Amino acid sequence: MGKIKCPKCGSHNVSYTMLGCIERAGTYGVAIAGSLIVSSLTPSWMHTQTSSMIKKTIPSEYCCNRCHYKFYSKKEG
Repeated sequence: MGKIKCPKCGSHNVSYTMLGCIERAGTYGVAIAGSLIVSSLTPSWMHTQTSSMIKKTIPSEYCCNRCHYKFYSKKEG
């Protein structure tokens, strides 16, 4: 899991906002649905790759715990 960095102050001390938590829940639902569709069409090893790719590409809202700046970022790594 990559570290999320605040674009304003550069701190790594960030957390999801309430909206970000809701977005992540929706992202996991989409990832599960996407992996089920792919697994029905392709070999079994492909669905785990699809799920992680979907989760990494959809950004979520974060808030810096140091300067309280709200921003969107994607998970990396």
